[in-house]
Parts: sequence; structure tokens; C-alpha cells
Amino acid sequence: MVFEIMNDGFISKLSEQTWEKLNPYTKKKITQKDFDTLFTAQFKNHPGLEAEYNRIAKNIIAAFKALEPGLIQKIPEDVNNLIGILSLTRNPDNSLMWSHYTNNHTGFVIEFDENHIFFSPRQEGDGNLYGLTEVKYYKDRPEIEALVDGTLTWDIWFFFKSKDWEYEKELRMLLPLSKAAKIIYLFSIPTESIKSIIFGLKMLNDDKEKILQLVNHDPRYKHLKIFNTIMDNKSFSIKIESI
Repeated sequence: MVFEIMNDGFISKLSEQTWEKLNPYTKKKITQKDFDTLFTAQFKNHPGLEAEYNRIAKNIIAAFKALEPGLIQKIPEDVNNLIGILSLTRNPDNSLMWSHYTNNHTGFVIEFDENHIFFSPRQEGDGNLYGLTEVKYYKDRPEIEALVDGTLTWDIWFFFKSKDWEYEKELRMLLPLSKAAKIIYLFSIPTESIKSIIFGLKMLNDDKEKILQLVNHDPRYKHLKIFNTIMDNKSFSIKIESI
């Protein structure tokens, strides 16, 4: 498949991106709906522009396809050296999640306040970094054409997963590794952004006690709520109850 400039969906997306880049003064002079109408008309009334865009798109796609085998491996390797990913979930009571990520229920879950400024999008050279973004789940892998479209690249590399993982309800936050502590790239998270701790079903009492001691004696954590998990007697679900 090759990009077709006359595809209304693509034109609308391009129009939306162009609108976002307009200065505030211009936006006061025209509504986004009227701008979209004029933008679309410009493309449809200039066949030469369509032909030139498609010619360039075909050349780019051909170049990418020639490099595809090595490129698909190379890009993630380079990206891994530049960007860190904080992976979170909206699903704290899922049995599979507890099995996969807490060493079979022996660990614990930290609840964050997503409204805290730490999780707000910040413009530091690239608007794609910082801020929470929900992962999207699909049945099929993206075609190489989608990788050429710069508007989709970030979504595909960082927020695109198989439908098999949809139960995770994952959110991700991208952070530049240049801002992290070196060696193993750790980031500091504000203590006030943490809301609660949820103990796992099989968490050792000694480990629970260590956390309780920290919460009870360190002023930075006095606002935290502590929860236990218990297995539901009537279903295969997990209940989260306050201690």
C-alpha cells in the first residue's frame, strides 16, 4: 500500500497536525472546522501537489523496504540507548499481572497519582516525551508504510502491542535517558506522587513490616494508604482491602 493524498482520513490527519502548529492569533481568526475545509480543498484542487507527494512517498517507501530487514532491528537498538520507558497499569487486581510482575504475588504494587505534575506532558525539545500515554492493542503488526509516516512512528515503536496483552491496560511514559542516574538509568519519582501500597497475596510478613516501618516513621510517606490483597472465595478474582 502506498500513501494516497486523496485519502480523506490521511488529509484530515495532516490538516489536524497543521492546525496544531498555527499560532494562537491565527486560530482566533478561523475555526478549526473552516480551516479543515480550506485545507482539504487545497489538496483536492491541486492534482500536481497530490502527484508530487505520492512520488516522494513511493521513493521513501522503496528506500525503507530495501533497508527493512536491518532497519527494523537497528532502530530499536538505537532507541534503547536514548529513551527509557516507565510502564504502568490501570489494572491492579488482575491475577496474571500479579503473577507476571510481582514474582508470583510475593511483591507489592505502588499506586501513583496520575494528576501529579510529574506525569504531566512537558515540552523539553520533543513533545513526545513525558506524560502518560495509553498503549494501543492490535491483531496485526504495522506495515512498513506506517513506519515511514512520521505521525505514526512514535505510536508504533512505543505504544503498539499485540492484542494478547490487552488485559494489562498499560500506560507508558517516555523519558530521556540523559536525565537519568547513570549505570542502570534510574529516575527519581516524587514521593508525593505515590498514593498507596498494595501487598501481594504471598508477600512475606518481614517484607510487609519493612514497608510499614518506612511508612510509619518517614514523614515523606505518612500520606500513603496500605492495602492487602485476598483471593475471592466465589471467583478467580483478587480483592483489594484496606489494612
